[in-house]
Formats: sequence, structure tokens, C-alpha cells
Amino acid sequence: MERMSLSERLAPVVSNTDLNEEYRFLDADTVESKVEFDERGSPLRFRLQGIDAPEVAKYFNVDNIKASTAGSNKANLALMNLAKKEGFTNVIRTGRFDGLGREIIDLQDEAGRSWENTLIKTGVLDPTRYTSNEAIRANIVAEAIGTHGQGEDWDVARNAIADAIYDETKYETMIKQQAIDETELAYGGNYFMPGSVQYRSFDRDLRNKATSPFATAWDVGLTGAIEGLYGAVEMTGDMTGWDWAKNVGENGIYRARREIARRPEIVTSYKDIDGFFGREGFLQYVANNAAISLPYMAATMSGALASPFVGLSALGVAATGVALSPVALYSGTVWNDMEGDNKNAPLAIVTGVAQTVLDRLGLGFLAKGTLLSKEGRQTAVDALINKARTEGVKVSGITVIPRGTELSKEAASNLILTYSRQETAKLATDAAKFAKDQLRMRNVVKSQLKRLAVGATGEGITEALQESIGYTAAHHANGFRDWNAHEFRDRLIDATIAGTSLGGAFTIPGGIYDYGAWTDVAYRTGTNTGKQTSKMGKLAERDIAKNGQQYNIQKHNNANKTETEQQSGDPFFDGNEDINDQSDRHEKKLKTRDMAQLVRDSFTNFPRLYRGIMRSAFGNMGFADELQNDSTTARIMAEKYGGNLQRSVSGESYENRKHHEISKIRHILGDVSNILAGFGRSDKRKARIKFSQEFYEAFNKAHEKARAEGREVNWETDLEGPLSENIPAFIALIAKLNEVGNRMHSMQSKHNPELGKIKDYLARHRSINKEAVEKNRAGFENALLNLKDSRGRPLVTPEQASELTEAIIRQDGVNDISDITAGKDGFSVVSKATFKPQSHRKRTLNLSDNPEFNEFLEMDLFSNISNAAKSAVRYTVLEEFVGADNKKINNDLAKIKTELMGSGWSEADAQSRVDKLAYDMKRFLNAESGNYKRIQNPIWLFAQKNLLFVTTITGLPLATLSNFVELALVSKSLNVSQIVGKDGSIASISRNFVNELNNTARRGFGAATGKVTPHRRTSAGYQKIQELGFLDWEVGAAHTTGVSETGRMHQRVLDLYFKTILLQQWTNATRASRAAIAGDYIVDKINILIEAQMHGIVEAGTDFNRKATYTNEVAEAEEALRNLGIDPRWMVDYYMGFPDMSRASDPSLNVSDLGRPNREPTEIETERYTRMMNDATFNFVNEAVALPQSGNRPLIFQDPRFALFTQFQGFIATFQANHLPKMWAEMARRGTPAMKYNVFATMSTMILLGFVSQHLKDLLKYGEPTPYFKDMEYIRRGVASSGLLGTSERVLDFAFPMYQERYKTNIGWAFGTISGESAALSKALRIGELGVDVAQGERGLGSAAMKISPLAQAAYQAQKNIPRWNFGDNTWQ
Repeated sequence: MERMSLSERLAPVVSNTDLNEEYRFLDADTVESKVEFDERGSPLRFRLQGIDAPEVAKYFNVDNIKASTAGSNKANLALMNLAKKEGFTNVIRTGRFDGLGREIIDLQDEAGRSWENTLIKTGVLDPTRYTSNEAIRANIVAEAIGTHGQGEDWDVARNAIADAIYDETKYETMIKQQAIDETELAYGGNYFMPGSVQYRSFDRDLRNKATSPFATAWDVGLTGAIEGLYGAVEMTGDMTGWDWAKNVGENGIYRARREIARRPEIVTSYKDIDGFFGREGFLQYVANNAAISLPYMAATMSGALASPFVGLSALGVAATGVALSPVALYSGTVWNDMEGDNKNAPLAIVTGVAQTVLDRLGLGFLAKGTLLSKEGRQTAVDALINKARTEGVKVSGITVIPRGTELSKEAASNLILTYSRQETAKLATDAAKFAKDQLRMRNVVKSQLKRLAVGATGEGITEALQESIGYTAAHHANGFRDWNAHEFRDRLIDATIAGTSLGGAFTIPGGIYDYGAWTDVAYRTGTNTGKQTSKMGKLAERDIAKNGQQYNIQKHNNANKTETEQQSGDPFFDGNEDINDQSDRHEKKLKTRDMAQLVRDSFTNFPRLYRGIMRSAFGNMGFADELQNDSTTARIMAEKYGGNLQRSVSGESYENRKHHEISKIRHILGDVSNILAGFGRSDKRKARIKFSQEFYEAFNKAHEKARAEGREVNWETDLEGPLSENIPAFIALIAKLNEVGNRMHSMQSKHNPELGKIKDYLARHRSINKEAVEKNRAGFENALLNLKDSRGRPLVTPEQASELTEAIIRQDGVNDISDITAGKDGFSVVSKATFKPQSHRKRTLNLSDNPEFNEFLEMDLFSNISNAAKSAVRYTVLEEFVGADNKKINNDLAKIKTELMGSGWSEADAQSRVDKLAYDMKRFLNAESGNYKRIQNPIWLFAQKNLLFVTTITGLPLATLSNFVELALVSKSLNVSQIVGKDGSIASISRNFVNELNNTARRGFGAATGKVTPHRRTSAGYQKIQELGFLDWEVGAAHTTGVSETGRMHQRVLDLYFKTILLQQWTNATRASRAAIAGDYIVDKINILIEAQMHGIVEAGTDFNRKATYTNEVAEAEEALRNLGIDPRWMVDYYMGFPDMSRASDPSLNVSDLGRPNREPTEIETERYTRMMNDATFNFVNEAVALPQSGNRPLIFQDPRFALFTQFQGFIATFQANHLPKMWAEMARRGTPAMKYNVFATMSTMILLGFVSQHLKDLLKYGEPTPYFKDMEYIRRGVASSGLLGTSERVLDFAFPMYQERYKTNIGWAFGTISGESAALSKALRIGELGVDVAQGERGLGSAAMKISPLAQAAYQAQKNIPRWNFGDNTWQ
């Protein structure tokens, strides 16, 4: 080798020393400026703070050449690469200088971390006399707790410098070549220069040993599995003559093998084991083999799980592919091992099938074993034989052996295998004692040793057989001439050792789970400890003991109605004080507080920032006061408005009631797309408008014709126009409209018996078009001024016209003049005004029949129906809960005051507390109706709405990935069979999401081709969420993400947007999955109570008195049902009162007539049951997919003045206020062992899915894991993405920002910090910056638009970063 000159040796170092655009390295501790020069024209040099690294050779002039020190080039290269890769490229100038006059600097990354501190802390460099005190402290901490976990890059750099044992001067005498990489160096013997390679890889050391063996083993296993699948593709092409498939397989195999060959070395053979610990020890050998095996095991387990779904449906086809994937993988692997012309496809397939069978068999061995002792099994068998003889036998609630059957011991033993642990325990006389007997230490140890033996032996044998079959098949040709006995022996030994080790290790979790499951059985079947019942539950029990029943919201409303009617008829009753007067008194009190009181109130009211409005208003049992404990009416009122996390009162809350009533009306009408499909029309906006115009025209003409002839309309003969071609569909629609109209009339007439009835009301009614009014506000006000009464006097003053117009434009839910209830407090819900029925009444200011308002009326028939229904429901529910002139809510407040005084409160304290409650209630009702702190400035309102809209469609392209955490919540509170069973939540969500995608694709294709394609969702879950109104816009994806106050145009755009990013489909699928399992969950809890009552654990009758054997399981079931809004006692009595009907509706119910008369339930009983079940299902779904409502969120998130700062916070605010405290209560306070495990598993899965979602986002954005976060920042981001930090994550990020920004001035810092807390302001600032760049010519208009346009940036990054598989070449992309 020719000797290299100094300049040649310096060239590669000098050419790669750039730190950033302004600085470059001279060596590891000296930086030189590229833009600043001294008086001599030489670049300014800077000394890196606290770092004393080996010096590289420096050329100053011919007579002044400074030689390098040992390891300098390698140290410089390692540190330079490390600084760049880890993002330490920001130069921080300190203003201090060293002895040579060089300014001392430090480097920082985007998170503000110091380069010096990090190098010292991670052990890359040792402290020196130049090291700062802060870095020394970091080094002391690192030595105390270790430097592991800082990241592979730091380990690699540390090793690289430590390995630099040959200094630069020694290279002068060497004639050896430098190896290209570590692989060439490791296998090149003495041919290559030691200690150095041309291209350094940081996943290995210079010996080519992996620095992270487990990660490398996983990569090898995954790539090997991919190679096997490519082998299956090549084999298919070879068998069928399909050259394209064969070429794809060949190139895929080549790339996979080349990728595996590039990997660093890991220990995978027993011959290479060196000791027990370490990177080459036995434990690492087992771990490596486990990592390599995981992709194969995952394929086998996925195939096993997918097998039940194999079929001809879209999901079935996918399931078939998954089920057959392990066969393809193993067959392809055997095919790849076959040499040249000796490949035999049939043999490879047969071998692959055999290996798959053995893999399934191995999984079976791992699942073997139970903690049930021999004595316990014999006890259960004897009890089962006796039960068959005396009662009959049921499995999962269904009778399988009738009473009187003599069951053999063998049959009983086999039947026991189908029983759950709890069912087995309950066969014994004392179930709790039986379960505890299984947990004796001798039995536990014996069971685990058996598991280990069976698992290790079984998996070791199956692995050895798999290897034996695979090797034999691959070397069968030419009479097994290629057979190598030594190779076969080594592979067999490795397979046996790995299989035995893994099999034994994999049985440990099963043993732990089995122990935990029996612990839960022992706890559940044990005597009630009282821990399962919440404070609210105990108050419900107090109510039952006192009144014989649990309170019910609807019953309370009816009683309140009776009381207020009696008060109105009492001439001596002066009336209750109005809520507005009490609220005003408290507000006045707030304005007169001194500083000390302000400080105290700030601390007291701090929880209002993360609790729902109503929970804060009612104190939630003990945080603020004992309001609900001392006043039953206060507790019922809290339940009425959603103020409690745990329930003591059954029935529908205020907001739930409104939702259920509008959902029932829409359900009666049916799906609009299906209605229009009956006329051959699509449900696009234009098509709906055209149909509506034709409908109104045909309807009016038919009535005019019939009226002229003095008769009723006959649609068969009177219908004219385009719709006459579909007379049956038209008649069916009219019937639907009348059915809906009758429902609306029935609802309202309960509160206004004198309400008249207008025939064909919904076919005539038209509501106001807000967009049209906003476009021509002056014209609308003039039309209002032209309204006259019967005497020709104006009905509206100019001031009223302006106020009415403003209310119509700005207020949600106002679709007609009659929707506005104005009083002394403006348009507040609690204005002292009488509510009016919103349909079937004489219309003084209803504008539907006034031609002057035609341009301002809605033309869409279905929007008009929806608006009319909303108005009717609004009237009905306000009458039920608030009452005309606030009579009912005033009566509740008066009763609360009286009850508080009866509980020992002074009159002043009671009045003060009621005033505060009135103040909170008024704010809640105004927030719920959209009247809280409305922005009056139209310019600001317009700007804010549109800025929020733009931010939404530009800021959420990857929101669906963020919502992956909901997958964990879908399984919350469910048992194992409800989660992983054939119809469990995991399988259900897969089917439902595929169903949603299929529905979207069908409708998209129909829209593109002009084909009418109505929605087609057939699963039980979808039918349920449609009935419950979960498919409506008001509770859709836009609402859950916090989008509000949108006009119709914005709604249409957002609806399309959320469907495009698949967020709406994901939300629908998770809700449908939860709804599908809700019935099983509820009935399971009811069944526990029925079984308890039938076996005397709880006495029959309305008092439901407990006996000593009342169990934890019964208490938990009651608490669970109560928290869903169900009255457990009433529900049990209902089921047991009608056994025939109950068994017909659900065979799993263990009901018998108990000597009661078998009758049909009354209409009132049936209605109450249906309402209770629907409300419970609605609440059950919302426990998984948070539904933001007004009462369950902090008030600040509903204040339009803060909308720019609370955007996108609807879900997380609701989750923080409701779900997190419930999960904590179930895990730490009241949960059974199974509940605690379920919550822990849910939270762990949420964290895992948070990491997964962020990783997928990174791949779409950068093509790799994020370059901005490392170590703790990465972990923190993943945990925050789970949602478990709630809204506190924003506080944490504000105090310790993950993205460090640098500001030159305090004003810049303040503005940047404030705008950083608002997605909308940040977006506006970004748009402004891009505009400046475009104006200055630094960026093109197209490039700027790409940065802010919806989906464009994500799509661009996706197409840039998603691997492009080019099957025709040999590059791994």
C-alpha cells in the first residue's frame, strides 16, 4: 500500500466537519466560524465548554503543523456524527473566553440539553479539569444510577473512542488496507488495518457484534418471515407458470437474504454461548431465539384467531388469508432451503402444513394446566352429578342436561372442562372456601411445576420435530446426498434448547394469570366487604331502606310537575324564589370579595378546571361540602344534570333525555339515504334539495286540487310531477312523516293538553335557513317589520327585529322565531318566560306560510323535519326539567334549602349554598343551549369561526391514528370471553371497521358513477348505535374532537373531511363494537343478581334485604348496573316477573317463575324497561368513546371566548373529567381483583397504543422514528398520547416544553408562548410566515400551499416515506 501524505489523510476529516450552516468542527473540542473572521481575515475559533478531546492534526503553515494525538481522527468523527445525529447543532455563546482568546461555547439540541452535560453523563467522555460543576454533578448521578438506557448511539460513540487503541502515528508504518465495514474487518483476518473501518455502523461494535442483540434478533426473525412469504410467492409462480409472481418472489428472497447478511452477529447457536450472562451468554441466546421466533408465533396465533371468521364475506376473505399465512410462511421457508433444481413444491407445502400443525400443538402445550387441584376437581365432579340429578345443568345460562339425569363421572369430568373457574367454584356448597383451597401454596407450586414441565417438554419436542421435518424436506434430493449429519444434529440441538427454554418461560405468565383468576373467584364469591359499593351506592341503599325503592329521575320530574301544578292552584302560595334572583345574589357576592377570599376561592375552585360543570356544582360528595348527603333533592338534581360519576338515582339525565328523544324521532323516520333510494335519488345535498322542491310542489298541488273539489287527498290519483312515478314510496314517506308528527304531538301535549293538532304538519313545516338570513340580514329584518297583527299593528319593533335576527344567526338550535324564549335575561334558557310547544300550534310568528319569507326558509325537507323535531324535543325536555317560568327548577332549589336546614344548616348558610347552586345551574343551562358568554362582535366571531375551521381541516390529517387508544377502552370492564370470544370486542371492532370502509367505498363508487347507493350497515352493533343516535352529526367525530359552532357549509366540508381521514369510520366502528357487547355485559350483571336471589343470597321483594351471604360479586353487579342508570332491584323484579318473555329474549337468563303468575308486562313497564336499557347502553358506549356534553366538561371548554385555546380539547377534557377518575376508583378503591387487572390492562394497552400511534405518525411524517425526541422525551410523548395524563399534559408541556423555542425578546417570548397554546393562532402565525417567505421569494406559492392545505402535507410525506417496493431490481427500499 502506498504511503498517504498528511493532506490526503486529513481530507476525509476536513470534508465532513460541518456542524451547521455557520460553524464547522476543527476537532472534537474546537469549532470554527464560517461567517465570522478576525482582523487578519482568519475564521473565528471557539472552544467547546468542558471538553478536552484528542487533537486532530492541524495545518497552519509550512513551518507550523500540529501533529494529531492518539485516537483523534476516530474521536473527532464519532463525536461529530453523534452531535449531528442527536441534534446538538445549536451554538450557545457564553461571552467567556479561554487563555488563547477563544470564546467558550456550548452546543444544545432542540430540547435545550447541554452537549457537555450529555457527553459526561453518558460516559462518552470522562470529566477533566475543564469540566463544569453542572456536568460533574451529572456525572456523579450517572455513576450512581448507571448510564444504560441513554440510547444505542451514545454506547456506540463511547465504544468507538475506547477502541481507538492505534493512534495516527502508527498508521504511517502500516501497509494494510482499511476495511470497508465491520463485517469485512471481522472476517478479514489480519489483512485489514485493525481498529478502523471506512463506513461505521452504530448498531454493532468493531467485532461486528450487535450492540442491541434482541432488536437485531427481532429484525432477523421478521426479515426471515418475509423471506418465507416471498418463497411462497416464488413457489406459486413456479407451480402455475406465472412468471411475474416468480420474479417477485426471487427478488424478494434476494433482498431479504442480503438484509439478513448485513445484520451484525448475535448468538443463535449453542456452540457460541459464552457463560450465562452477557451479550453472548445463555440468557441472551434464549432471548435471541425468542425474538426470532416471535414473528412465526404471531403468524400462527393470528391464524388460530382468524379461523372462526373464514368465509366468503370481505372479512372472511381477509380472515382466510390470515389463517393460511403460517402455512405459506413455513412452506416458503422450506422452499427457500431447497437447492437449485431440487425444489419440490408439493413436498414444501406438505411440510409447511405439518410445521403449522406442530406450532398449533405447541401453543396447546403452553395453554395446558390449571390451578384446580385433584381434590377440587373431585368435589366439582360430585357436585355436578348431584346438580344434574336435582336441578339440571346449564352452561353459559343454557340448559344442556335436564333435571333428573344420572350423569356419569366421566361425563361430569368432561363437562367441568367447559366451565369457567367461577362456575366451577359455585358448584361447591361454599364457593369462596373452594376457591381459596385452590390457592394453597402446595397446590400453586405443584401446578406451576407441572406447567413448566408440560410447556418446556411440549415446545421443545415440537420445535425439534419442526426443524427435523423442515431440514429433511429441504435435503431430500438425490437420495439425501446433501444431508449433513453434523449440521442436522446442531440444528436439532438448537431447536430443542430454544424450544424448551421458551416453552418453560411462556408458561410462567399463564400460571400467574391462573393464580390471579382463582384469587378473583375467591374474592367475588366471598362475603361482601362493602368496598365494591361507592358512596353514591350506599346512599341508594339508604333510599331503598327508607322508601322501599331507588329514586328515579323521570318519576321525580312527574312528582315535581304535580307539586308545581298544585302550587299554581293554591291562592295562598306566594311562589318560590326564581333561579335568576338567587344566581344574581351569588354573582353580586362574588364581585364584593376581598383579596383573602379571592385567594381562598382560587384554591377551592381549582378542580373546576378539570371537573365537569355539574360535578363541581354539586360538590360530588365531600370535596366542597356534604350537599348531596344532607339533601336528597340536591342528589336527585345532581343526577338529573349529570353531576355524579357514580349513580344513586336511575333514569335519563337532562342531556341524555334530549338526545334519546331526538334519536327516537329520527329512528322512526329512518335513514334518509334509504328513503331517497326508494325514489331513485341519492342523498347528496343538491339531490335532496331537488327532491324536496318536487315534494313540496307535489304536496301543495295535490291539496289544492282536493280542496277545490271539497274532498280529502287521494295520493293514487292526485299526485303529479316527477314523484308520481313512485307513488308507493311517496305514500310510505307521508305515513312516516305523520308517524313522526304524531310522536312530536304526543310528547308536547303531555305538557300542554290544549295543544291543537295540524294535519300533515311536517309536510308543511319549513324552518329558517340561517345561511340565507346571514347573507341578507337587512332583507330579513325588513320582512319582520312588515309582520302585522289582525288590526294591522306591527308585531315586531326595529330593536326586536335586530335581536331576533341576531339570535337566529348566532344561536345553535334556533330554527324559527318561535324557538326564541326571550325574557328579562335575554335569550337565556332560564329567562322568565313560558315555553311554547314547537309544533301543531297556531303560528303567529311561524313563517312557513308567509310568502315574504320564502327566500329565508329551508328548502331541504329532511332538514326541516330535523329542525322541527329538535324544537319539539327542546320544548318537551325543558318543560320536564326546568318548567315554564322556571317553576320546576325553582321548586327543586326551594326544597334543597328546606332539606339543608332540616339537616342542621343555618338559614343563611343554606341560602348561600343554594344561591351558588343556582348560579352554577344557570351557567350550565346557558352553556348547554349555546348562550354562555356569546361573542357579540360579528367581525371577531366571523374571524374566529373561520380560523377554527381552517385549523381543523389542516391540523387533523392523522387524527385517526391518535384515536387508536380507543381500542383499549372498548374492552374496558369486559371479561375474557367478551373481549376475545368469537363475538367479542376485538373481533367485533375488526368486522365493524371493515364494514364501515366497505360502506364508504360503496357510496364513494356510487357517487362517482351516479349510482344510488344508500348506507348499508347490517351488524347488530350498527343497528343499535343507529337507534341510539350515534350516527348523527351532533355526536359524530367532529363533536368528539371538539369542533363546534359550525355553519351548514362548514358541516358538509367537515363531514367529508372526517370521512376522508377515516376518523368517522373508526369512531362508528368502536361505538358499534361497544354497543354490540353492551347487552351481554348488562345481562351478565342482571344474571348474577337473579342467581343470587334464586339461591337465597338476597331475599325476593322490593326491599331486597341482605343476608350474611351477600357476596362481593353481587355488590359489584349492583354498582355496575346502577352506574349505567339502571335500577338493579326493579330490573331483577321485571325479569323474574315475566320468565317466559325473559327467556325468549335472552336464553342465558337463569329465571324461573318462582310461583308468580305468568303475565305480560304492561305498556308502562315495557316503556320503562326499554328506556332504561337504551340509556344504559348509551352510557356503556360513552364509557369507551368519550362523548363531550355540557355537564361533563369544565365550563372553560365551552366558553367561546377561549375557543382558540380549547380547540381539539373536547375529547380529552371529557376523558379527564369522567373516565380517569372512574378508572382510578375501579383500580385503587373499589375494584375486585379482576376489575383492577382489567383497568391496569386497559391503561397499559392505552400507553402501548399511544406509542404505536405516534410511531406510525413519525413514519408518515419523516419515514423513520422522530428525529426530534430521544429517550425520556420520546417516552413522555408516548405516555401523553395515551390520554392518561388528561388535560394536565398541557400544563406539563407549558412548564416543561418538549419543543424548545428561542426568542430574542421578552415580548417575542410572551407572544410565542401564548400562540403556542392555541392551534389556531399557531396556524395563523405559520400562514403569515409562509406568506412572508412567498413575498420575499424564498418559497414558491405551491410549496407554501403544500404546508397548510388539508391532507396535502401528510399525503406528500406518506408518498415520500412509505417504502417503494421495486420488484424488478435488487435494491432493498
